Amino acid sequence: PPPPPPQPRPPLALSNIGAKTRLLVLKSCASLLRGACTAVMLHCNINLGTGMMLDNLPRGTIFIEDIEIGMTRGLQKLITDHDIALFAEVSTDRNPVHLDDAYAQETIFEGRIAHGMLTAALISAVIGEQLPGHGAVYLGQSLRFMAPVRPGDVVRAEVKVLAIDHARRRVTLETLCFVGDTVVLKGEALVLAPSHKFD
Repeated sequence: PPPPPPQPRPPLALSNIGAKTRLLVLKSCASLLRGACTAVMLHCNINLGTGMMLDNLPRGTIFIEDIEIGMTRGLQKLITDHDIALFAEVSTDRNPVHLDDAYAQETIFEGRIAHGMLTAALISAVIGEQLPGHGAVYLGQSLRFMAPVRPGDVVRAEVKVLAIDHARRRVTLETLCFVGDTVVLKGEALVLAPSHKFD
């Protein structure tokens, strides 16, 4: 008689591996799941929009005469491994916590994180493209990094008008970045806004 077919190997139980390896496996599964959910959102155009960004607001210029207290603008962006690699190349900040999985696992973050200034750059995008938009000049920015941003996170950057100095064309903006409901960055920006009278 022919030999019996080989029996499939039983799946590896998490209880049979060490705690550190088990943690790595669970984190890898969570990362894959998050990536799969993001891919579905991108495919279905849910909350991300074409090109991995969403704001539904026209780009251009809001002149200081048209800016009002409380006015807000924002955008969302999926942070990818490619983004992090590109930012490391452009900034020359190749800290392994951003690029090396094995190294990053041993840090307080227990995994790779995006550069803080990559997240902050989304604030610059809102200011330079939307509020005030084209013609704005960045004069200053305070930043506090509240929580890490990881590959696969969707960051929402928002700016809100706090104060307007019409005589000097200065606008003070609250600047915030979120991942979900978690504030990952906060601060204030001071910008020189374009004017109908001078631009």
